[in-house]
Amino acid sequence: LNRVDLSFDDDPSFYRVKPEPNYRPFNNREECWEEMHKHSDFGWVYEKANSKYHNIIGISNNISGDIEITGSACFTTSFERMFMDFQFIDGSPFGIKEE
Repeated sequence: LNRVDLSFDDDPSFYRVKPEPNYRPFNNREECWEEMHKHSDFGWVYEKANSKYHNIIGISNNISGDIEITGSACFTTSFERMFMDFQFIDGSPFGIKEE
């Protein structure tokens, strides 16, 4: 059994933990549509609370400026709610990664 002596005498920046990527809700339907094309099973999302899969059948901007998403369960919601309650099938957040 080999013993390794660890020394933490170097600059503390050598030991930083890489931060997790930051995501946010989509701003508009074009941003959502573009990001959806980057994920497998296009149009499908996973609802975290009840472990259900939903197919997005429409994305639109309504007159008041709110963003609506209509799913196969016939509900309409905002990008903010989708960001909180859903994820893409590949496990990534239903939002856009901020650089």
